Amino acid sequence: MQLKKLSWNFGSLLGLALAVLLAIVSRPVAAGDKLGTGMKCSGDSECESGYCSSNKCQGKNGNNKLGTGMECKGDSECESGYCSSNKCQGKS
Repeated sequence: MQLKKLSWNFGSLLGLALAVLLAIVSRPVAAGDKLGTGMKCSGDSECESGYCSSNKCQGKNGNNKLGTGMECKGDSECESGYCSSNKCQGKS
């Protein structure tokens, strides 16, 4: 009897945890919370550039340089022109 109760409680907690995780992951992107070039997206409105293609944010004006925080190997890969510690840094 105790095993059935424990199993049901675990299943309920697991279901609740999954529901919370899905709510967090699928939340809409806030106006000032846009994704940079190269980040995964599901629609144009999620991207800083306003362009999502093949589930990745594309660069402004057709350039596909990486946005701030994305992994990089050199300055030329970043929109800002600055790669430090293997991450694109902001313009400022």
